[in-house]
Amino acid sequence: PFQILFTRRSTVVVYFRRGRGTLNSFILILVEGMFQTDNLSSVLVFLVLLFGLKQAPLFSTAAAIIKSGGGKQQQFVTLANPAPGAPFHHAFPVHDLDLAKDFYQNVLGCVEGRSSTKWQDFSLYGHQIVAHWVGNEYRCQDYYNPVDGDEVPVPHFGLALTVDQWKELAQRVTDAGIQFIVQPHLRFEGMPGEQYTMFFKDPSGNNLEFKAMTTPENLFAKYNVPETDGNNNEEEGASSSTEESTEEEEL
Repeated sequence: PFQILFTRRSTVVVYFRRGRGTLNSFILILVEGMFQTDNLSSVLVFLVLLFGLKQAPLFSTAAAIIKSGGGKQQQFVTLANPAPGAPFHHAFPVHDLDLAKDFYQNVLGCVEGRSSTKWQDFSLYGHQIVAHWVGNEYRCQDYYNPVDGDEVPVPHFGLALTVDQWKELAQRVTDAGIQFIVQPHLRFEGMPGEQYTMFFKDPSGNNLEFKAMTTPENLFAKYNVPETDGNNNEEEGASSSTEESTEEEEL
């Protein structure tokens, strides 16, 4: 419900979180004279009187955070929560950090985390991705592999979303005028791995895939997928047809 933004000897800045992921109000508490951060009992009394007894446990936690800072200034704010379980971490190269920030925030809806002059953390649906500036000449080198009739660019990364999340993101990318490498569509239709998918690039040419399983529990279903050519024909079947045609011509 709240978090210490930063502390100084005579100032405590607290924000209260109302609603998931939103910052509705900032409260600046000036602690002067007897209300010094090294006199935490006075600070707690002041806060309890101001906000009510029910908040006392929260302010005790805040006091512990202040005290652990050892009087040093702490400046941070957390604007996103980690994904449940074990969030993944992925670092990738970019040629322009400002372009990367604009794309990942304004197109993909990422939230900023830590940063320096040469890298930027983002929360991608609660997972940590980091854009690293590696030089103005960088562009991703592409390789391609056929998957269910599509030429899929490799390497690529992304997320397995819910169907609703996937549809919302597909619309956002479309509205932003981003060119798709593989248009949003349903692949492996009727198979255990049936899924919605789309591919596109970031400004540095890094390939992104976002998918959504129609049956989420089948994400790791183990079975052999027939290889297909660009026309959604099974390669073995196409080869057999060619052989039969050649035999007929010889006859």
